[in-house]
Amino acid sequence: MESIFVNNEKINVIVKNSKRSKNVTIHFEEKSMIVKKPTRISLKKVDKIIKQNMEKIAKLYLKYKENGAIKIKYKNNEKIMFFGNIYNIKIILTELKNENIKIKDNLFLIYTSNTSFEYIDKLVKNYFTKVLTEYINENISKYEKIINVHVDKIKIRHMKTRFGSAIKAKRSVNFSTLITMFKKEVIDSVIVHELCHLVYDNHSKDFWNLVYKVMPEYDEYKKWIKQNNKYFNI
Repeated sequence: MESIFVNNEKINVIVKNSKRSKNVTIHFEEKSMIVKKPTRISLKKVDKIIKQNMEKIAKLYLKYKENGAIKIKYKNNEKIMFFGNIYNIKIILTELKNENIKIKDNLFLIYTSNTSFEYIDKLVKNYFTKVLTEYINENISKYEKIINVHVDKIKIRHMKTRFGSAIKAKRSVNFSTLITMFKKEVIDSVIVHELCHLVYDNHSKDFWNLVYKVMPEYDEYKKWIKQNNKYFNI
């Protein structure tokens, strides 16, 4: 199944195998329906699940269109979220050696020698990677002590479909540049979530008990993410 029609709109279907997935999951991303499945489940079975759940999929797509993030274009006066605050973008043409990103008052100032989308997008993601790396390096140790784990490797990369991931066997954690848009306490909730996976490599009751023990306000931060989803658009 390469595509389906949802509410009379043709949607591309992209099926991905996931070793960590226990069930088939569906989400929408840039006019495509992403289907994640455990490797043991066949494509034929996936097709059957999709056909049996078209009504639910239609509702999910409608919700995505209403609340989903619209891809940023990096134009003057466009909104961008950074550490939980919303700023107006201002593009300032400059020489290559003076390229930089600065925050001033309510402005997200992008000093660039090239105004193409691809070029600015890379500048912004590199900036987000830099500041997020600094923040996590400064704050992760306190949660390592509380949870009694040690991280050997931290990696920041751009992930569109998840905010973080962890590999227990390698004691490594990954974080998406997207979470640079979160309030700092919400970033901390993502850090806690991934560190708890170094104890429990699943989403069992024990895992969630540990998350809430470390961060009782976790559900509040989860709700904040849902309410501000439209801004997570780089």
